[in-house]
Amino acid sequence: MQTLYKPIAFSPVARLSQSIGDSDAVIPVDNIQAFPDAPSLATIGVDENAETILYAAKTENSLSGCTRGVEGTAKRWQAGEAIGRNFTAKDHADIIANLQEVNQTASSKLSAPEIATDGQVLTYRTGEWKAETLPESGVSSFNGRTGAIVPQDGDYTATQVGARPNNWTPTAEEVGAISKVTGAQGQFLGFTAENVVGAVDAPKGGGSGKRYARFVVGTSTAGWTLADCDYLCDGADDQVEINAAIQALPAGGGEVVVLDGTYNITANIEVNKANTKLSGNGTATVLKAMASSIKIINITVNYCAVTFLMCDGNKTSYSNNYGIYLSGDNNTVTGNTCNNNYGIYITSGDNNTVTGNTCNNSDNGITISTSSNNTITENTCNNSKTNGIYNSGGSNNTITGNNCSNSDYGIYNNGSNNTITGNNCSNSDHGIYNNGSNNTITGNNCVRGTGTSGDYVGTQYAIKDTGENNLIVGNNCMGKAPLDGGTNNTITNNKY
Repeated sequence: MQTLYKPIAFSPVARLSQSIGDSDAVIPVDNIQAFPDAPSLATIGVDENAETILYAAKTENSLSGCTRGVEGTAKRWQAGEAIGRNFTAKDHADIIANLQEVNQTASSKLSAPEIATDGQVLTYRTGEWKAETLPESGVSSFNGRTGAIVPQDGDYTATQVGARPNNWTPTAEEVGAISKVTGAQGQFLGFTAENVVGAVDAPKGGGSGKRYARFVVGTSTAGWTLADCDYLCDGADDQVEINAAIQALPAGGGEVVVLDGTYNITANIEVNKANTKLSGNGTATVLKAMASSIKIINITVNYCAVTFLMCDGNKTSYSNNYGIYLSGDNNTVTGNTCNNNYGIYITSGDNNTVTGNTCNNSDNGITISTSSNNTITENTCNNSKTNGIYNSGGSNNTITGNNCSNSDYGIYNNGSNNTITGNNCSNSDHGIYNNGSNNTITGNNCVRGTGTSGDYVGTQYAIKDTGENNLIVGNNCMGKAPLDGGTNNTITNNKY
């Protein structure tokens, strides 16, 4: 008999939490609860290029001991790819094989070599059937027993065992065969809660039975082919294919995944469709500027996300480039690396979240221009030629927990009603400069060197305020007291 592997109700969908190669036997997933206990099958991908694997064990966050290419071809898969316990062709084939074996076994055991007639009984012992005629006066001996004959196991009449002729072929109903299963548009075949094969609705993510819009972009320069992706770049004007993938998304948005490799960009990548997610695989996915004065990623709409991409301004050859440029609202920019003249630039866009990005060696790491209610947190903007974080006039922004060390100006603020808290601006020529009003500047580290007066030369300082009505409290300014050149400011309890 073929092994029938365990299903799970509703065939939920998980995603790869890391990229995998074509020979990896450990497959990290973001939701281990989406898979039944081992051993069982799982399918990576959602179309004819998918791959079915057999896993031997589960850990807290991965499937291990995997046999690759049980169905389909073992291949590299990108982080974020769908994976789940779907009903596969192997499941179907194994069920059919088991039914055929049951059919053959049942036919051999239920088909007696002799046909019992009225007054006869059939016995089945040591693998053989025997028809015996009862004496007219009654049974005096049977199966080696004499005297009062008491029926025992193994004594059966033809009617009792339902004897069949030798050429009997069972019907599907007699052996419990699975009937044809069909599904409606927007459904797929999977295991239901009763552990039987049936048509079930598509999992959430596509919504209302529709497939989730997700396109994959690769580049032939990194070895990807059209078998791996929906759009294939060739190393020249690669923004054309990426923009085509974005434009192919439905009006409601979706996701464009850019696979590992270097993509040469000569014009803007236009994120101009709301609810679009553009994602990569960290510093392994490089968007490299091959012209000056371009916005490598230009977000002009709302509710978009840009994650885990490297925007390389190629500053040795080109100038005045922006890594990620935002003019929309409620967007999320997370985990990107931007080595450009302007790393991340927000203008006229409100309520954006910029977190966990790295913008080292830029002229300005992160810029906020006439933009409000943004959250700028836990970014790294070291070694900036001008400003680690520059707020040229935005209000009600929260700038917390960022690292802006070794820059000309760690944080330069010209806006009002902003909160600047818990940032590290150490070893910058000018730690924090504030020329706005009604700002709160607390708990920042602005120490140069070892924190002595000798570590400051010329015009260098830890904190300087030339605005009004600001609160500057509890900052570490060892070596040089905060400079107050404004009006009605409260500067107290700072360490210097």
